[in-house]
Amino acid sequence: MNRNVRIGCLLFGIVVWFVSESLFAAPPWEAQVVEAVEGMAKNYFKPTLTTAFGTFTYEYTGLGSAFSRYLEEKLATSLQGSQRIKLFARHAVENMDPEFRNLYRDFFKATDVDAVLYGKYFKEPNGKVRLHLELASLTTGELLGSTDVYVPSEDLPPRIDLEPPALGKAMNEKKDLENLLAASKGSLVVRAVTSRGTSAVYKNGEDMTIHVFVNQDAYLKVYHIDVNGKVQLIFPNPFYKDNRVKGGTLVTIPDASYPFRFQMGPPYGTEFIKVVASTQQFADMETAFSELPGKPKDVLSRGLTVLKKSDGGGASGPASAGISVIGTETAEALVSYTIVEK
Repeated sequence: MNRNVRIGCLLFGIVVWFVSESLFAAPPWEAQVVEAVEGMAKNYFKPTLTTAFGTFTYEYTGLGSAFSRYLEEKLATSLQGSQRIKLFARHAVENMDPEFRNLYRDFFKATDVDAVLYGKYFKEPNGKVRLHLELASLTTGELLGSTDVYVPSEDLPPRIDLEPPALGKAMNEKKDLENLLAASKGSLVVRAVTSRGTSAVYKNGEDMTIHVFVNQDAYLKVYHIDVNGKVQLIFPNPFYKDNRVKGGTLVTIPDASYPFRFQMGPPYGTEFIKVVASTQQFADMETAFSELPGKPKDVLSRGLTVLKKSDGGGASGPASAGISVIGTETAEALVSYTIVEK
């Protein structure tokens, strides 16, 4: 075989290898996600599944990061061309709490939302990011399917962090704030979520609203704990002083009638909303929008005393044992969200 023939054979082999690699290479991860989600949707009886996004959180922390928002936006773009999935323009109010889903059954019926897509993402030793996605029916609570898709690290844009900002500090704060009401009892239920869902990610400059639901008449306190651990009472406040809410109704803070709004901005990181509900009015009412001195857990605990009723049914003064008043029911909800740059 002469030299020209050998070179020709070599070039032919390179072309064949390149073509075969192109034919059998895995499709981009976004296309894999679309295929996987459409496959999960086959388990639903409707030909087109109206789907809302839940939240996408980092590993098992329950917290979002810049990657959460990036992933959501990529999925929204990728799923636009799907014949099987129709994206709902707003976020589902809550995705995994069966009680909350039942409370909002009418909301989901009115908006024709069939399912929610949510998941977690993990750092893998090989440098890839593993997306674990799940699709669940909002009408039955049934898990329609789950899948894992791997994202090559080179496909990720720079400055998109997987981990939530100051993760260790945020997790410690979350642990301290989760169960303040050791004496919580009774049938009172309170649920809270931001306008972008649970563990949502907001960009600098975006507005946030909080949705609160109680299953019976109750009094509310809503606290904000910022990135630096500073606590403020944000409801009730001078703009809306009546903190008694009717059971079975949705309270939006702030709604269109409020003369203020919550706009996200630096410092960036994880913040919390703590909602406390009581069937009796609180004895302590802090000054709204003022920084309350002390550690968040201690500050919130001090504000949880309630008024106990006299024999005639009226308020007779604060309970000496904090919130443990006979006949009083209390409940709490904790919401986290993360603020990132645009």
